[in-house]
Amino acid sequence: MIQQTFTDRPSVLKNSMRLLMHRPKFHAHAPLPEVELRLALDCIDLAELHDYQKLCTYAVSDQVPLCFPYVLCGPLHLQLLTSHPIPAMGLLHLRSQINWSVCRSQTH
Repeated sequence: MIQQTFTDRPSVLKNSMRLLMHRPKFHAHAPLPEVELRLALDCIDLAELHDYQKLCTYAVSDQVPLCFPYVLCGPLHLQLLTSHPIPAMGLLHLRSQINWSVCRSQTH
């Protein structure tokens, strides 16, 4: 299994350009690699969370909306598609796992 842990989100711009310019070659009958990408953040940036809440017209608070973790993981999905020989079309997503813990430095 290929495992990668990121402490910062991968660059969406860089991976978007990579996706347009060059992708790893996928061979139709080759086995798909097992890949696990992790995003290890110390804390959620509250300013980013509040901007997201305003954009989506949610009430601004320190509570994380259910869909926000998927926004954080979006760059990981793009990293996966541009770094490994995995075809985007027909891709089957089997599992997501999000583990949360309270960031003590930002609690009241």
